[in-house]
Amino acid sequence: MPKNSLSHEAEEKILKAARTVFIKKGYKGATTRDIAAEAGITSPLLNYYFRSKENIFSIVYERAFNSLYSNVYHTIMGD
Repeated sequence: MPKNSLSHEAEEKILKAARTVFIKKGYKGATTRDIAAEAGITSPLLNYYFRSKENIFSIVYERAFNSLYSNVYHTIMGD
């Protein structure tokens, strides 16, 4: 498997874990250690991919917003 595929897989695993942690604890209550534990990785590895909780949250939030927007758009447009 190419390295880029592994990196993408790891990033997606972290983002999925982050989403779960943010839903359970909220932004303020969530820590990068919580996210790393949920993803089954170490905190330094999480830091390698995303650098900060703010970066992770930004991506998780953007994806959730885009999904919501897409669903609302298709509902309104009747697609």
